[in-house]
Amino acid sequence: MSESKKKGVLADHHRQGKRLIPPLMRIANIAETSFRDSKIPELVWMSAIFNRATDKSAVDGIVEFLIACQEGISEDGAPHLSFLSNFSRLSGAQRQKILDCEKCQERIPFLQQHLWHHNVLFEAYPLAFIFPDRPEYDHQSAIERLKLDVDSLLNRYSSHATKVQTTAVVAMMATGKMFIHERIDLPDPNAIFTSPDSDEAKRVASFVRATLNAGSDLLEEQAVSERWISEFWAKCFVLEGCK
Repeated sequence: MSESKKKGVLADHHRQGKRLIPPLMRIANIAETSFRDSKIPELVWMSAIFNRATDKSAVDGIVEFLIACQEGISEDGAPHLSFLSNFSRLSGAQRQKILDCEKCQERIPFLQQHLWHHNVLFEAYPLAFIFPDRPEYDHQSAIERLKLDVDSLLNRYSSHATKVQTTAVVAMMATGKMFIHERIDLPDPNAIFTSPDSDEAKRVASFVRATLNAGSDLLEEQAVSERWISEFWAKCFVLEGCK
């Protein structure tokens, strides 16, 4: 291909240093997101649960806990809690409502059982308030568990990551934080678990990935999310060096 043709193909791209930005990404309110960079820290808590519980227990435990949180807080403006950083947005009073809620109390031990290693490793863990303290655990064991949680999400198309993403979106709908127009032919999320190789499951997977690709549109307070994401990856970098 001649140099002139190359220039013609890229003529509508914007140059930023050595980087060429396509026209679509220059449209207002369009944000480029990376699942690995921005969504793994938000969904790592669900990954931990799926890694150590049966699929049914994981889905029930996560969704029922988030429904109980929504009912316990009982405020229309409360953030959706599928994304971990949004727990940091809760006020002290809202967190206390969760701790006092009977339905939440029934689910909290389940979360404590599967998320203790996160609480041990992260000083500013958004779900730290459900733990009465930070007891001494084997630090290396906690690191190995966290590595598995992250590794399991690195390929967002894997079975594990698809289950996590589906559960996150289902929880948003179950708690009234996401509404689907009645004319939309929504695939059955259960297909991900009951017939993962079916066309229906593929439709579900495509739907949930597109939903989570909305990026900052699902984050009520971007600064809180960015702070947690930054702290998460900074800590992971330090822990990786502790091997």
